[in-house]
Amino acid sequence: MRRRLLLDYLAGLKLRGAKRDTIKNAVAGLERFFTHLRCERVRDVRQVSEAHVVCFLRGLGTVKSTRTGKQLVVST
Repeated sequence: MRRRLLLDYLAGLKLRGAKRDTIKNAVAGLERFFTHLRCERVRDVRQVSEAHVVCFLRGLGTVKSTRTGKQLVVST
């Protein structure tokens, strides 16, 4: 299901004319989010709650970018 959701979302971005880098960043972010959900033992996207999203975003604020080495900014 995760793969299908990702592909559908990316197809929608392409239809709206998203640039290649936007799509690349979406893939990276969603893969990271799906990894977080697996760690939280969420197996069905219908089980995702606001608390899961907030926890994920809080965690992002503690991660450094592999590209820049700077701490990620949650608001972006």
